[in-house]
Amino acid sequence: RTASLTQHNIVFTALGGDFRFEEALEWEQQYSNYRKLFDYINSRPEQYHSTAQFGTLRHDVIFAFSPSYWSGFYGTRPFWKQLIREVEDELRKTEIIFTFSYNLLKQRNHPEEVIGHNYDNLVQARRSVALFQHHDGVTGTSPRTTMLDYSKKLTQAWNFLKQIQKVGIEAIWKHELKMEIPPLAEETSRKNHTHTGQKNPIKLYENTSVVKKVLLYNSLGWKIPRLVRLVVETLNVTVKGPGGEEVLSQINLKYDPGSHEPTNQSYELVFVAKLPPLSVVTYEISQQVERPNITLENSRFLAHFNSVTGMLEKLQDKLHKVDANVTLSFGKYHACLGGGAYLLKVCDPSPDWILNKGRDKPQVVLYRGPVISQLVVFSGRLKISAWIINTNDSEILSTLFMENEVGASKYKTGEYFMRFQTDLVSTQTSNESENSQPVFFTDTNGHAVEKRVTVDNLPYQANHYPMTHFAFIQDDSAKMRFTV
Repeated sequence: RTASLTQHNIVFTALGGDFRFEEALEWEQQYSNYRKLFDYINSRPEQYHSTAQFGTLRHDVIFAFSPSYWSGFYGTRPFWKQLIREVEDELRKTEIIFTFSYNLLKQRNHPEEVIGHNYDNLVQARRSVALFQHHDGVTGTSPRTTMLDYSKKLTQAWNFLKQIQKVGIEAIWKHELKMEIPPLAEETSRKNHTHTGQKNPIKLYENTSVVKKVLLYNSLGWKIPRLVRLVVETLNVTVKGPGGEEVLSQINLKYDPGSHEPTNQSYELVFVAKLPPLSVVTYEISQQVERPNITLENSRFLAHFNSVTGMLEKLQDKLHKVDANVTLSFGKYHACLGGGAYLLKVCDPSPDWILNKGRDKPQVVLYRGPVISQLVVFSGRLKISAWIINTNDSEILSTLFMENEVGASKYKTGEYFMRFQTDLVSTQTSNESENSQPVFFTDTNGHAVEKRVTVDNLPYQANHYPMTHFAFIQDDSAKMRFTV
C-alpha cells in the first residue's frame, strides 16, 4: 500500500514505535538484526529484485503514518497547541527575570524576597511544560479527560509564571532603581483552563495627572519594535514613551463576540514601542481631556469638526489659502399659538439647542476611503452626516456635503433649524441708520438671486426666506463667499 502512493520505486518506512529505544542494548540489537536482513536481501537480487538499507532524511519533513499524506499533529486540538506555545514563551521570559532578580538580590543580601515559593512554582511550571511534550500530549491524541488535565496544569503554570514575573520586576525596581511601584496588574487573564486569555480593560480618569504605567518586557538580546495592543475604556488616550515624548497611537473599535456589533464599553489602543535588548520599558497612558479636532480633507479644502459634538467649526480653502470659522449648530423653536402648517410664528426667539456641548455626548464615527471621507454623528434620533469626495472633478471637489435625519417620534413639535455662524462680514449700512444690517442672498425658485436685508424691528419670521436651491453670504473685503 505504501509503495503504491508514489510513482517511484523507493519506499520509506519508519523504524521503531512507542516506547522504543529506551536502553542502549536495544539500539545494538535493532541495528544488528536489521543489518543481517539487509545483507541477506541485497545478496539475492535475482530473488527479491530490491535493495534495502538504513536511511536518514536529509531534510526535516513530515513523515506521516502510511498510507496517509498528512499528520493530524498539525491540526488536532489547536487550543492546546496554542496554550503550550504561550506557556513556553512565558516560561522563557520568567526564567530570565527570575535569574536576573535572584542574582541582583543575592548581591544585596535579600534573596528571600524573590525565592520563597516562587522557585518551587517555577520548577512546577517547567514540569508541566515537559509533561505536555508526551507523544500523546502535544500531539493532541490523548483522551478528553487527559487533555483537560493537561490544560489545567498548563493554565496553573501560566498563572505561576505571571506571578513570578511580577515579583521579580518589583524587586528590580525596588533594589536597583530605588523606586517603589504599586502592585502590578496583568494585561491578560484567563477565566479558567478551557478559555483563551482575555485582555483586561485599563480604566483611565479625566484627571490628566493620573496616568497608568504600562511595563513592556523584551526578553530578547536585541532591540525590537513591538506593536502594542491594549484595551482601554475611553476613546481619548495619550501615550508617552520612556523619555516623556508623545507616541503616535490610534483607537480601534472592539466588537462584542456574541453579536459582532461594535461595543462602546471598551476600545483597542494601538501604538508601536521600541524596546532595547533585555529590558523592561515603561510607557504612560492617560486620558486626553481636549481631543484634537476631526478633519475631512481633499486636495481642494479642509473641514474641521469638533471632536466632542461632531459639529463643523472651520473651513479652509487650500487653493486660495484662506480660511473661515464656520460654526454649525442645531436647534428647535417651540411652536406658538397662531403658527402651524401654513405659518411660521415664534414666540420665544431663544431656541432649544440640540447637541449641547456641555450636556450631550453623541457618538461620532469617522470613515476614510479613496472615494469619500465621511463623518456621522448620532445623538438620540438625530443623525448628521458630512462628507467630501476625493476626486479630480472640480465641480464636486470643492463641496462639503451634509445630510440630516431627525426621528419624528422623539421630536414631535417645533421648528427645527440648522444654523451656520461664520466670521465673514456680510452687512450693509442704510440711509436711515448708521448701524450695519446683516445681508444674505437666496435664490427665487432657482431663477434669480435676491438680496435679503435683516430688519431688526420686524418679527422674527419676517427675516426668514425659503432656500429652494441655495443661499450665501459674502464678505466683500475678504473676497470670500460661503454658500449653502
